Amino acid sequence: SNQSLMKRKVFFQLALVAATAFGAAAQTVTVIPASYAMPAGSVGTNQPGFMVRPYQTTAAPVATLAGTEDQLAGLDGPNLADLSGADTNGYYTNSTVVNWSSTVGGSVDGFAPADAFPGNVSGNYYSMEVLTYVQFPAAGTYTMGVNSDDGFSLATAQLNPKSAPSALIVGQYNTTRGPGDTLFSVSVSQAGIYPFRLVYWNYTGGAGLSWFSVITN
Repeated sequence: SNQSLMKRKVFFQLALVAATAFGAAAQTVTVIPASYAMPAGSVGTNQPGFMVRPYQTTAAPVATLAGTEDQLAGLDGPNLADLSGADTNGYYTNSTVVNWSSTVGGSVDGFAPADAFPGNVSGNYYSMEVLTYVQFPAAGTYTMGVNSDDGFSLATAQLNPKSAPSALIVGQYNTTRGPGDTLFSVSVSQAGIYPFRLVYWNYTGGAGLSWFSVITN
């Protein structure tokens, strides 16, 4: 349930890969309401990482965010991903970074060699739901990016990363593509820790996903 996920998620904090700025400018700036910040002391910061739920089907989902949400909800068939290392809700704990490729040891966007996608997925028609909290140490504007093959959507929400009614999309590539960057900025008026949910989908062919922060130099 969302409530049980929330109880577990308070033990995770974001561990983003730092990167120098790319040539492209950030596409959007999204103002995140101060009310989305978690109450003081409600998020443990001693175990950075992510919760990741893989989902794969034989049937082809619609290659958009809406189609991927249907797949994650089980509307396209049973989940074929390997969940032997996941919890009872189907989530793996990833204590490192989001840097995955269908070619293990390959590079996504020039970062260090990538890990395999959680769930031992391969081939076509799979998605990833990634939950975490992001700590912004001061008020201001921060730039992040996602390199994906194929699409993705990143949203923040009020108190719970899975809160659909309050979800605010901050970055998205809502179709298929080869490996490509999407950069975006978020503005916070209050320092704090904010919930985030990343949804990724691979339709056919190669696959890769990296979520990173951008440092201009």
